[in-house]
Amino acid sequence: MPIQASEVVARLQALPAFPAIVTRILETLNDERAALELLEQHLQSDPVISARILSAANRLIRHSGREPVGDVHTAVSYLGLNRVHDVVVSTSLLDFAQNSHCASVFWERSLAVGLCAQELAGLAGENPDHALVAGLLHGVGILWLHVCHPHEYQQVLIERQLHDSDLAQAERALLGIDHLEIGRLLAEHWDLPSDIVQAIAGYRTPAHGALPPLVAVVHLATVICSGLDLPFQPDSEVRHLAPQALRALGEDWEDKMPDLLGRVEVRFAQSRTLLK
Repeated sequence: MPIQASEVVARLQALPAFPAIVTRILETLNDERAALELLEQHLQSDPVISARILSAANRLIRHSGREPVGDVHTAVSYLGLNRVHDVVVSTSLLDFAQNSHCASVFWERSLAVGLCAQELAGLAGENPDHALVAGLLHGVGILWLHVCHPHEYQQVLIERQLHDSDLAQAERALLGIDHLEIGRLLAEHWDLPSDIVQAIAGYRTPAHGALPPLVAVVHLATVICSGLDLPFQPDSEVRHLAPQALRALGEDWEDKMPDLLGRVEVRFAQSRTLLK
């Protein structure tokens, strides 16, 4: 039986609760004081994320020759609001994925795409926080399928490999819906900003013509991470690059790309170690 849109939201209880801190951070991005108060409250109640904030701060401090810090408030002051945002959002969403009992390669790819999308957002003049969230959640529809229809989705992967077909096409052929549409339904249910919803729903098969900037950013991030093998996957390949997506980065994108690729690789290696 084809999977109906109504089933997607109805079976959300099969997944862990979506981390409310992510939507609250997105709501306070334009109010630095409110954002700082929110983060400090959250860190006081979450020892795991607090430990990661301390670890991130002390990793940087070691290179400066200063004494390590031992309290979260000092660590937040040292890292800065934006970096703390990144750690809290990444940790919350990756814990969400890990608690769904998905393979490590899923959350590692989500992390890589999120970091790459954030770097690309700087070139495209897009909101880096929205880009990070959209990148981290770009495959959330796949996560739902693995949890709610594991046997059927394994058949999708087998059929895709046998016929060398596009993933979304194989999903639609066998299940009547693809992970892009499922991701859109989930993101809307979680009240995520419309540009994030749009990016999750459209990153894989961009339409012809001009692309919404965040769709272009997440599309490029997935292509780049496949090209860089972040993380390594035996079947990782670049199937499609929408040329119009590159226009979102400006005319001089080729000059900026080598530095960007280097930053993405370094950030991925550091963040994967920090968030394990």
